[in-house]
Amino acid sequence: MTTSQPSSHRTSENALLKQTLTGICLCLFFLLIALPAHSTDNPPQRPWLWPTGHPVPIARPFTEPAQPWLSGHRGVDFDVPIASEVYAPTAGTVSFVGTVVDRPVLSLNVGSPDFPLRTTFEPINAQVVRGQKVHAGELLGYVAEGHSPGALHWGVKVSAQKWLNPLLFLRERSVLKIWDGWSTTQ
Repeated sequence: MTTSQPSSHRTSENALLKQTLTGICLCLFFLLIALPAHSTDNPPQRPWLWPTGHPVPIARPFTEPAQPWLSGHRGVDFDVPIASEVYAPTAGTVSFVGTVVDRPVLSLNVGSPDFPLRTTFEPINAQVVRGQKVHAGELLGYVAEGHSPGALHWGVKVSAQKWLNPLLFLRERSVLKIWDGWSTTQ
């Protein structure tokens, strides 16, 4: 004896299946358009070297802003003395050497066309020039006066509105230094 389901029950199962498939397709569509426009198959060479030549305490860690225009700390501050050497953490091309507001800044393009990436240091008295190709570990310059906390700010930018934590690229672990200048009222 064979029993058949009423046609209204089959219709509601078909409608549910159609809604489920539509939902899955929409999820996949939004996932695909949310992916970055560049490929992550060719990220820059890892691991990077410490730009200080060795691990140093971190005076202020990276804090990603909730939105590109909101406050955050788009890099890390190293607790190093003024005049400390700054080295290229990876191979790249010097893309900027100059003053931004009141600080000397140096930027390197270190990514690839598929994975554009720029790393920036401030304040730095540069020993390289714009357009110069550098290799990992090459001297870029010396820490200048003008930044607190920590004497050297290091940032990594993947696009006009997206920053990455530079410590994620490093070979050795980092250590966060407790900076006594922080207070709960800031």
